[in-house]
Amino acid sequence: MTVNEKSITLVTKSLTQSQVIFVNETSNVECIRYKDIKLVLAEENQVTLLIPPNTCTIGHHLFLFIFQNDKQLRNMKRIPKDRSVMKCITLHGTVTELFSIDDSITEVTLKITDKVMEYWQGIIKNIDTKQDQVSELFWKYRT
Repeated sequence: MTVNEKSITLVTKSLTQSQVIFVNETSNVECIRYKDIKLVLAEENQVTLLIPPNTCTIGHHLFLFIFQNDKQLRNMKRIPKDRSVMKCITLHGTVTELFSIDDSITEVTLKITDKVMEYWQGIIKNIDTKQDQVSELFWKYRT
């Protein structure tokens, strides 16, 4: 395989395939603008997201819904009252850090307080594997 900038870009794009929406349980704000929410970093006990501004603050409890694709999300106007009908993984977290990047985007870090451990460890392993591939490609591309 020839290593070039395109192959590096494709590997990094594969890290962002999951779609995320959330409910701020503290203020009862729903954020279903999934195109404006990006998963940046996933660790065992916390997750970092880029989200629209003014949707939460430090100490707020968020309920994340993680979808493998955007099929269910394309026509969604509100999160259903019966959340069990959504085919997704759910995580609970508390906002521990918040940083406003600009007027349209905020970076938040959530401490995961409840999770489906097996699934979450699978996501972390998958991201670690992809990141190792990206690092290896960068290393090969540099030399």
